[in-house]
Parts: sequence; structure tokens; C-alpha cells
Amino acid sequence: VAALLLVCIALYATHRLCNHAAATERLSRIGCVGALGLLCEFVQAVSCLFLLKVEFGSPFSDMMLFIKTVVFNFELLHLSCLVSEDPLVELLIKLLTPAFLLALFVGIFYADRYARPRKHARGGSEPRDSSSAALVRRAEQRHSLTGLFNTSGLIVLTFYTSIALATFTAFNCFEADDGVYFSASYEGVECWREEHGRMVGVAAAFIGLYTIGTLVFCVVVSLQYKRKLLRDPRFAQRFRFLFGRWRAQVYYYQSLRLLRNLLLAAIPTLLPYDEPQVQVTLLVFVLSASLVAQLRLRPWRVDALNLLDGGLTVALLLLLIIMGTSLCTSADG
Repeated sequence: VAALLLVCIALYATHRLCNHAAATERLSRIGCVGALGLLCEFVQAVSCLFLLKVEFGSPFSDMMLFIKTVVFNFELLHLSCLVSEDPLVELLIKLLTPAFLLALFVGIFYADRYARPRKHARGGSEPRDSSSAALVRRAEQRHSLTGLFNTSGLIVLTFYTSIALATFTAFNCFEADDGVYFSASYEGVECWREEHGRMVGVAAAFIGLYTIGTLVFCVVVSLQYKRKLLRDPRFAQRFRFLFGRWRAQVYYYQSLRLLRNLLLAAIPTLLPYDEPQVQVTLLVFVLSASLVAQLRLRPWRVDALNLLDGGLTVALLLLLIIMGTSLCTSADG
């Protein structure tokens, strides 16, 4: 109950902060929202790296424990305890949690919308002074369906790594001492048996719905950007969460961002758990390519966010270098 209450408070704060045009139009607001989003993505990326089969000593073991504590996990709400402890049901509840949280955000949006009546009736007179009129316009923007769509999209994009990670966990298996493979996330489930096969089928369906579906949607909308922008003046406003944070010349950058986060979640979970050297090498390649693209394109409208984004990517690369060094030391030992 306490976790659910904290989530509700966080969703309401997100609604108040982001649910109007200023979140992607005013540079100061873009800087604030963008910095928070980058930090959230960084913590999620670090949690992906800590899935690798690498032994850590202090202080990195303490850092790992801290990251696991603060990172958002869809098992945090323990919704599966209300239904069953069956691994398949646990997986299904975990995969339905993002949809549940999005529906909860919609409920918060409408509750706030009807709890704050408009300043004037639809057929009534307009406010006389300009400040009152501006307040009314901001309130209407905040509670518009376009605002709801944009904020919901921004939430999905920010936590895309966690969503992708949740859909991939059913595929994460390790080899026990007797040569049998077990699920790393669901205790006692033997991989590629009947029960695990059903779990993989469910996970594959949600990968198509959540992970691949979100990426394809972003790519399709980006491909329509130039054509739609000329024919439909409201197109850019409708999809502010995709284009509002980036410079006009690199309007497509959100698709590249999602692809990077998808690979960060997929490599530690879909590739063999007992091959951390391969995983570390591929992650270094993905992050290096991402850093080169980010430094070359400088996609953020707020230049300080370009520096922050590059710095956080460098921090992830340094962590991977430390992991690689630890693997080499373990192999020599």
C-alpha cells in the first residue's frame, strides 16, 4: 500500500510538472524535465549493467545494492501476491503493471481535471485582465487530452528501459552446476521446459506490444514528420513528447535513443548469461556509438543537456571498463 501511494504521488507530481506545453516549449522547463529524465535513464542503464555475471568488490557492491534499491522495478508493488505465486501469473502481472500504472495516471489526470473547475463557463464571458486569461489558458492546456497524451508518452519513453527489461527477464537463464539451465529471475523454473515455454510465449507477446511496438510507433511518426508538419499545424503539438526536446534538424533522434535503450536491456538478458565478456564488448560498442552520435549531432535543444547526456554515457563506459578489468582479473586468477 505504501509503495502504491508513493507511485500515485510521483504520478501526480509528473502530471503537474509536465502536463502542459511549457514542458517542451520553454527552454528552462525542457532543461529541468530533460535532466530528470536523463538521470532516470542513467539509473535504469546501470541496473542493466549489474545484471551481468561480474563479481564486484566494495564500493561497487554497495553501489549495486543502492541502485537496486532506488531503481524502479515493476515487482515493487507486489501485485502478484494478490493473485498467485505461480511463476507464469507472476510474470503476467509484472508485464501488466506498466499498463496498470498508465491507467492510474489517466485516472489521476481526470480526477485533477474535474477537481479544478474552469475559471469561466464555456458560454460565459472571458476574464477581463490578461493575467487571468493567461491562467485560464494554462489550465486548459494542462487538462487537455493532448497534454494527457504527451505526458503519458513522456513517461513511457523515460521508463522504456525498465519496460523492455521486464519483457526480457523470462529469457534470462543461467547454467547450474549439474548442467541444467534455470531462470535467473524466477526461482525453480527450469528453462525451455513446458512451464518456461509458456512464460516465453507470454513475454514474446508483450515484447511485440510494448518494446517493439513503442519503437515502431516512434519510427513511423518520425518518418511522417516533414510531410505532416506542413499539412497539419497541430501535428507538432500532438507529438511534443517525441520532438519537443530535440533540435529541429535532428527531429528523429528519439528513435535512436529508444534503440540504444532497447539494446542496453536486451544484451544482458537475451545473450547467454555465462558469456559476460561478449556482453561487455557489445555494450561498450553500443554506448560508444551512442556517444559519437550524441557528440556529433548535439540533439538537445538545451546545450547543457548535451553535456549531461555525454557525461552520463562516459560514466557508463567507465563502469563497463571496470567490469571488463574485473573479468580479466578473474580469468587470470
